[in-house]
Amino acid sequence: FGGRRLEITGARGGQAHLWGAKHATRWAWAHCNDFTDPAGQPRRETFLDGVSVFVPRFGRELGPNTPVVGRFGGKDLGSTSPLVVLRNDSDFDLEGWSFEARGRGIRVRGSVTARREDLVGVTYHDPDGELAYCYNTEVADMRADVFRRRGPFTAWRKVDELVSERRAHFEYAQRTPLEDVRLAVK
Repeated sequence: FGGRRLEITGARGGQAHLWGAKHATRWAWAHCNDFTDPAGQPRRETFLDGVSVFVPRFGRELGPNTPVVGRFGGKDLGSTSPLVVLRNDSDFDLEGWSFEARGRGIRVRGSVTARREDLVGVTYHDPDGELAYCYNTEVADMRADVFRRRGPFTAWRKVDELVSERRAHFEYAQRTPLEDVRLAVK
């Protein structure tokens, strides 16, 4: 920055790289690494990142396919195998996403809520020229209940409740623009 050094400490961040020939038909994505418990106590080293997509295949739309990763109480969740991605529950629209993901003794049930007035619209361009319309906010709310079990035939028990007020990232996209949400980048 003009020869100045910028030092940032204590800030949480993330970075993602996407690649491929085409965006999905529609999707929801969320990320949060700034959770507290309901009383406001920080949950350090805790994060959740997930996406739910519908893709065109064999002349029809398939999905949702919902991979989710995270870390909760020192235990990693990697709900990403092909079969699990198909089984994970997911329901999303412009204003939010509810989902459930499982993996090796851990289950997370989450919800994301976005306010229309906080959404910024952006047009994505596929390599073939087709457009996707993405609506994103960096100030969504996220809640997640974390469950664990000791073995494959034991009952799930709730071990944590996570809250993030206006500190979660959320994105919703589809192939047609929404009439009532402004596109900031066309």
